[in-house]
Amino acid sequence: MLKKSIERVTKWDSMLWGVELNLGDICYLIGGGWHEALDEERYEGEPPRVILFETRKQAREYCKQQNLKYKASGRLPKRHWRPVRVHELTYICD
Repeated sequence: MLKKSIERVTKWDSMLWGVELNLGDICYLIGGGWHEALDEERYEGEPPRVILFETRKQAREYCKQQNLKYKASGRLPKRHWRPVRVHELTYICD
């Protein structure tokens, strides 16, 4: 007789803050896929998921730092980071 496997499912449902990179004609939610679009390399230890913050204040500070960094470097002046609301919904099976 086969035993039925019972899995417990945990639902992770939260409203967080993400970071959007606006390149003028294209916008990206910063995370795993944006490097290929800009032809840049991933940094060591970079997570494959999007960058998320618990508060808008944290996301705004990150965006401010990125905007200042790229403005000072003169690289791609059309780059602009801004905080965006993100609904993260994940199901985890135990």
